[in-house]
Amino acid sequence: MIESDFQGDIKRLKNKANLNREIRAHLFRRYDRLNKAISTITIVGSVTIAIISMALYGSSLGEIFLFYVCFLGIIISTLVVIERIWDFRKKSYEENDAMNRLTDFSWECDMMLRKDINEEDLHTIKDKYVALTNALPGSGISDVLFLKIKKSFLVKVELSKRLDSDPSLNVKREYKKLMKNK
Repeated sequence: MIESDFQGDIKRLKNKANLNREIRAHLFRRYDRLNKAISTITIVGSVTIAIISMALYGSSLGEIFLFYVCFLGIIISTLVVIERIWDFRKKSYEENDAMNRLTDFSWECDMMLRKDINEEDLHTIKDKYVALTNALPGSGISDVLFLKIKKSFLVKVELSKRLDSDPSLNVKREYKKLMKNK
């Protein structure tokens, strides 16, 4: 039946969007952790420099600690420059936005699968997917990382199916078992 072919195409688009969303989630977490780590180190380091500088003002111990304070200042300045160049905060926001847009697209596919689909609907949803993926920032991930994320995604899908059939399933144990077997 033609409708089932259309539904199959939409399901494949939805799966591609969900995998892309999984990649974006991975990138979001990475950039968010980097942003938080650099921000935390910068703040703690700046406060430490201020406290040490005040404590050692006029002290005879100042020379030895002055070297460490200057070194810590150089590290903090380097981190600030790195954050400004790579702008992890902006990248994390972009990946979060991409996740939300891909989630909306996946939901739209679900809604379309609940109704009668014609060829025009299929072309519309395909065009939306192409426009969406073209508008997203490049992921820039390696092939190895892509395959790891894809494996993890497929294991989650399989685990979700198993959990639907057996709600008392030990999720951690089953996840580890699936990751080992795939």
